[in-house]
Amino acid sequence: MAAQQPRWRRAFDSMEEPLRKRLEAAAGSAEFARVLLLLLEGWTAVGKTTRAASTRLLHVANLPAYADLRRLSRQLGALESRVEKIATDLERLSDRLDGSGPRARRAK
Repeated sequence: MAAQQPRWRRAFDSMEEPLRKRLEAAAGSAEFARVLLLLLEGWTAVGKTTRAASTRLLHVANLPAYADLRRLSRQLGALESRVEKIATDLERLSDRLDGSGPRARRAK
């Protein structure tokens, strides 16, 4: 003898399939795609407006905004790369002047 399903489960099962079919039909429609696109455009516009307003507010307070920090971070990375290259070049030059570089070893 099979156990009978609880009442809540029977109620859920009776509502789930018709509701699922309607939602699937709606999600596959062109109208749903248009609404979704409008929502995405709205969300993007709100984000841009908020970001611009917060940037202006931070600049008025003489504080850096996210874009400023990102630009500084890129510049710092480029500067670190240059310093590393200069340090490497200086080390090679120092080795050559000390006579311990690759050319000095071959000449001996």
